[in-house]
Amino acid sequence: MVWAMVHAAVVVAGLWLPVLAYSGFHLDAVFLALTLYNAINVLICLWELCLFLYTDKIQREYTTMLARLGPNKLPSPLFLFEDMPVGEALKLSSWTKVWSTYSLIDRSYMDPTTFGFWIDSGNGVSTLLPSLLLMGGYASLAFPARVVGLIGACKYWQECYGAVVYYTTYFFNKRYQGRPHSHLLIVLFANSIWVIFPLVGLYASTRMVMEGTFAVLGN
Repeated sequence: MVWAMVHAAVVVAGLWLPVLAYSGFHLDAVFLALTLYNAINVLICLWELCLFLYTDKIQREYTTMLARLGPNKLPSPLFLFEDMPVGEALKLSSWTKVWSTYSLIDRSYMDPTTFGFWIDSGNGVSTLLPSLLLMGGYASLAFPARVVGLIGACKYWQECYGAVVYYTTYFFNKRYQGRPHSHLLIVLFANSIWVIFPLVGLYASTRMVMEGTFAVLGN
């Protein structure tokens, strides 16, 4: 038995390492950051599809955990540090606890009437293929830089915008009130990835479009 986190890391490594190998292990900071980010995003897209497809299961798990733990409590260990058999890891439905656990911090993720639910469900559909295309484009240099830059600009803008609006709804609606500081830190950290890396991606994509080269990736 291994942690769920290990299975997740294997998926990310399985996406990222072949891209690095194909590029000849090109060691440029922007290239490494964006290819790793997109590999992580592919994994998250699969989880976001799970959010949409298994809403009822997420709601049941949330209700059960809330009744067992009480308000403002998280399970110990957290889901990603629980043992998960390989056979279970291969089932998309096994990853619903990512969302039911996060819903203990922000219940909007078990509520399909909220922005948080739909921005993540939407990202799972709209950014999965672009993430794979960008990884391939960055590594192979087979597509025109301006085309890759335009795809990247659209994708990174959507991700950054979505994360910023999610932060705004979270704070505007004061969903942090009455909760431990650790919950707020988790929200800030977990979603910051979709602000910081998309900003790097927007910078890189803008340069690709303006310059018509992959110089920003060190090529």
